[in-house]
Amino acid sequence: MARQEGVKEQIVYPAARRQELVEKLHGRTVADPYRWLESDEGAECAAWLAAQDDLLAAQAATWPQREMFHRVVAELAGNGAVAVPAVTPPLRRARRRFFLHRAPDQELPVLMVAEDGEPPRALLDPLAVDPSGRTTLDAWRPSWTGELLAYQLSYQGDERPALWVMEVAGRRVVDGPLVPGRATPTAWLAGDDGFYYVTLSRSRGSGAAPQRQVRLHRLGHDPDRDAVVFETCSPQLSVKISPEGRWLMLSCAPGAQSGNMLWLAEVTAGQEHVLRPRLLHDGSADGAQAVLTFGPGGRIYAITDAGAPFGRVCAVDLADPRAPAWRTLIAQDPPAVLTGCVPLPTPGPDSDVATAVARPTAPGPASASVPGTALDLGSVPGPDTAPDPASVSVPGTALDLGSVPGPDTAPGPACAPGIGPVPGSDSGSEEVCLLLSRSRHGAAELSLHDGEGHQLAEVPTPGPGSITRLTAPAHGDAEAWFGYSDFVTAPAVYRFSLHDRRCHPAAPATTAVPAPAAPATTAAPAPSGSVPGPVSGLAEPGQPPPRIRQITYASSDGTPVRMYVIAPAAGQQAPGPRPTLLTAYGGFGASCLPAYSPTILAWVRAGGTYAIANVRGGGERGTDWHAAGRGLNKPNAFADFIAAATWLIDHRWTTPRQLAIKGASHSGLMVAAALTQRPDLFAAVACSAAVLDMVRYPYFGLGPWWVTEFGDPGQADQFDTLLGYSPYHRVRPGSAYPAVLLISPHHDARVDSMHTRKMTAALQHATTSGNPILLRYEEGVGHGPRAASRWSALQADILAFCAAHTGLGSP
Repeated sequence: MARQEGVKEQIVYPAARRQELVEKLHGRTVADPYRWLESDEGAECAAWLAAQDDLLAAQAATWPQREMFHRVVAELAGNGAVAVPAVTPPLRRARRRFFLHRAPDQELPVLMVAEDGEPPRALLDPLAVDPSGRTTLDAWRPSWTGELLAYQLSYQGDERPALWVMEVAGRRVVDGPLVPGRATPTAWLAGDDGFYYVTLSRSRGSGAAPQRQVRLHRLGHDPDRDAVVFETCSPQLSVKISPEGRWLMLSCAPGAQSGNMLWLAEVTAGQEHVLRPRLLHDGSADGAQAVLTFGPGGRIYAITDAGAPFGRVCAVDLADPRAPAWRTLIAQDPPAVLTGCVPLPTPGPDSDVATAVARPTAPGPASASVPGTALDLGSVPGPDTAPDPASVSVPGTALDLGSVPGPDTAPGPACAPGIGPVPGSDSGSEEVCLLLSRSRHGAAELSLHDGEGHQLAEVPTPGPGSITRLTAPAHGDAEAWFGYSDFVTAPAVYRFSLHDRRCHPAAPATTAVPAPAAPATTAAPAPSGSVPGPVSGLAEPGQPPPRIRQITYASSDGTPVRMYVIAPAAGQQAPGPRPTLLTAYGGFGASCLPAYSPTILAWVRAGGTYAIANVRGGGERGTDWHAAGRGLNKPNAFADFIAAATWLIDHRWTTPRQLAIKGASHSGLMVAAALTQRPDLFAAVACSAAVLDMVRYPYFGLGPWWVTEFGDPGQADQFDTLLGYSPYHRVRPGSAYPAVLLISPHHDARVDSMHTRKMTAALQHATTSGNPILLRYEEGVGHGPRAASRWSALQADILAFCAAHTGLGSP
């Protein structure tokens, strides 16, 4: 046993055997004393993990605010959060609208369907499939007619889903299971008789590189005989089909948020299994991304960051559909980042909608900004988003090729506009408007454009927060839907109408008789209540909402970096430094934007300050900002984060004894790097589901996908950078580390839990401070979705731990 003298008590850590394992890599001597913890099999590791559970339980019992945070976070999570949504924008197919809804007392979102003129009804409830709450709905896609639904369920967060097909009217399973790839998109044929999907190749022999394939499945046929229509060695492959079923887009990329190759294939009736894809865009050399979207009248559009790091919208002419021939309709508008674009059909010239569209309202440049969106947001009420980095998924541009179309979104990054009718189309007279969403310094903007890209109007947004999941019906309707939230406004769904060019809160949706969930036969309770509208000012009852500021500070190399600071309203707390919780994401081009977060509100309600730094590596300033913090530039992200901490201390927002940092996934790497580089700056560190061994990460989980983000340890020049910041390798025996809570989901299929096990053992062996080094090992969950109560309990424990070690009192 290793013994440490703590300030409050003596801590006895579980013994972890140290191996004398040293390797020579690229001329460097690298020790790996805890390699045996890369496997969790065997009695030795099981006993060590059980002892860690006992230590955590004993320490958690001393956290004064634990019960309070469990109560408050659960209460606030009832309004929804990124990880546990209460409601999502609908996806319309013919006469039906599909959306997710979770009532405050429900553990998981329920897939709902509403037919025109009828109240919504529950279609699929994961809890009816598995009452334990460990089965999640990973992805879903209705057919173009809305008569059938393809959906994917996985167990315990392993993200190895089974794909099923349900008849929507009778809620009857008619096909499945298939075994696709991880949360693969499905591309339905126009006739509802089958779909394309992505899967791994069947066995190709020992040592063969895994192939990703697009297969065509005909309903009712043996999946083992599904035709392979496209194949690639790239780890990421996605598909999307046009509503009329004529065109299939295929996109493949060597890693997450890296340049992609884009193909287009014509689908011929009766020959859907025979494709001749044509390469349109190749971003493998310059890192540029592009995606196609399909508009009315057979139009095809492209959204790309090629030559436009903030994103542009292009028209694609099928006479020459290759990228060099794309015609820019809407140019980039720095510093606003393009986050979405949908085409809306405009009816005939005599309709009310056409008249409204033809009436320009705001002359001026197409890139005019919405007033009051920059810098100091003051105490403007708004949803509270800021990344709980565990749940950050908002892309820096509209090109989030790394994320699969989610269970509640239309495929791909946002739809785009187009040019004229495609030859052979019978809809050539149909005009198009383009609705764009952008994020300017973190504040959402909406603008309406004609089919040639000229701006018709600025559209007032619900507030200075985030717009997500901008979608439009596949056929016909002159409306669009999106989600909105900000730091103090709970997530709500809005509808944009071309009739008046305004955004309207979605009407409350009452629920109906519960539906049996497939493939199980057990019925589950229907969601109760109504779909929540906007809920503002979610401060403690009787208290003013938090004060929100956006400041700019200088990083170590002088680069200006923006940061949100959310604090109790003036007069609620005594002036001067106070317990502060700092986070950032800084990777994969993901943006930390204002959004509703029960975690933030609970911390601020208790009297603390919460800060979110928009460091390099994110997408808040476009793809160049991402590039400045990826690969060999990854240390810039950590430098920006450490500079944020020193700025908060220097400007008397907090002190090292009151400053905690937290993060999950890439954000977990962020805080672990800061911990090992500047342990003197922090009182507490909470690190969840993080990549921590940068030398061996490609061998575990989705590590091979991340080489484009982190670098390749097999290359000498990249190895030096990776080893230089690898948290596991930077742990120094004899150092005085702050209190650390390391968290790992046991079934994490993305970030293997070996990272957390090895880091825990290394820190417990090394520290001399007496501050606790704790491991929270979660059974039955993975990296992604989980039941609301488990999500709330995790966030509450993180806050209680940070509060206990920064001196944060009760509210």
